[in-house]
Amino acid sequence: MPTASAAPATSRFTTRQVRGVRPRRGAALLGVGLLALAAAGCAHKPTTAASAAAPAGPTLVDVAIPKADRFTPAVTAVVRGGRVVFHNGDTDPHTVTSVPGDPTAFNLRLPPGATVKLALRTSGLYRYYCARHAFYDPQTGQIAGKKEADRPNEPMAGVIAVT
Repeated sequence: MPTASAAPATSRFTTRQVRGVRPRRGAALLGVGLLALAAAGCAHKPTTAASAAAPAGPTLVDVAIPKADRFTPAVTAVVRGGRVVFHNGDTDPHTVTSVPGDPTAFNLRLPPGATVKLALRTSGLYRYYCARHAFYDPQTGQIAGKKEADRPNEPMAGVIAVT
């Protein structure tokens, strides 16, 4: 008569070992963005007349491109209808390009020293990247760094959670 085993069947390989690649920064950014959106949507506060009129988060957020190929902060949140201000403090030109499937498509150009404002009127997660230093792979849904980028293993990308 067969007996049930108390120990679950396990593989001697982890996902990382089988695929032979490390998780991508874009996936980590997306995970953090999803957590930020979930936290903003799950917070329960009693509604009062004062809180009903006030937005649930920031209406204006700054994202900087310092003297390196990255967005700082990489993950941010703003209320629906709020604005994100991108400032290029680098000597290279950059773009802020939405990923296909984002709630709103955008492709902003930022020459050195430029500042651009982006108004987001639809709630959701917006993944974006610099098209000069990274690219979107539609087969994997990931953003990867270009070989010629300063940091090809760390794609220049970010996430905006609009609540």
